[in-house]
Amino acid sequence: MDEFDLRELSDAPVADVPWYFRLGRYLSKRKIRGGDRLLAGVRRLGLLDRLAVYSLGGVMLHVPLWRPCNQWLEDDVQNYEAAFIRALGAAVSQLSGDVTLIDCGADIGTVSAHLVSRCRNIKRVVAFEPNAAAFGVLKRNLHAMAIATEARHAAVGDFAGRGELTQASQDPSAHAMYIVPSATGSIAVQRVDDLPHACPGGAHVIKIDVEGTEAAVVRGASDTIRRAGEVIVAFEAHPRVAQREQRDPIEVIEALLAIRRFAFTIDTTPARSIRADRPIFEQLAPTRVYNVIAHSQTS
Repeated sequence: MDEFDLRELSDAPVADVPWYFRLGRYLSKRKIRGGDRLLAGVRRLGLLDRLAVYSLGGVMLHVPLWRPCNQWLEDDVQNYEAAFIRALGAAVSQLSGDVTLIDCGADIGTVSAHLVSRCRNIKRVVAFEPNAAAFGVLKRNLHAMAIATEARHAAVGDFAGRGELTQASQDPSAHAMYIVPSATGSIAVQRVDDLPHACPGGAHVIKIDVEGTEAAVVRGASDTIRRAGEVIVAFEAHPRVAQREQRDPIEVIEALLAIRRFAFTIDTTPARSIRADRPIFEQLAPTRVYNVIAHSQTS
């Protein structure tokens, strides 16, 4: 992992995107030699110690250019997880009443910013992020939103305690780090059910991106899911994570169905439903990451 993905810069200024960053990204995107080397060089010199600001439909997103996992230009932000954002945003917009968004594994808040910009019915955001470097930027991004927000420097699970952020052996990105429970760990682990809920019967959206412990997050949110008027839960089905954990993400679906009825669809093919009686990677080719969107059903 690149050390800059873990680097906290609480005093990073907001500044224009420099020309050498644009050049490096241009070369890198087009697989032209020298792009990644240019970015690494200017990063070591401190020339990327700044926050770029991009607008998502009026919602401002601060992006830490010094973090390799967030080295984005405006089009990268606008097109971030496009199919997932489009499908989830459409589902959330159809929910009735005020909506609470709970973002588990929020990073700098990119998904939250996209959803808030698209879904005017989202009135509250609670976002969890264990990586301190990302959390500092997340706080700033949530504070800029014109709704009630709360940033929590914690991981999410089915217990209240401690854990350690661990690097995935098959993926060096900071976005692939996951939590391992540890009584002496440096990271707080919290349950969604321990949040103070302003509207227990209101609509809730829970987005889960925690690299393998999604079922634990669901178990720790069981009361919230059960008591919500309507609820949408979105989670990743990642073949490499499934291989590492030796568990199929069907476990997440089983955990959800133990609480209440849901229908399950895939972001890229919303018309296709997922069955609960077969492993997900027997239903879908294990060649890419899928986003599963679970929508509660009335009895």
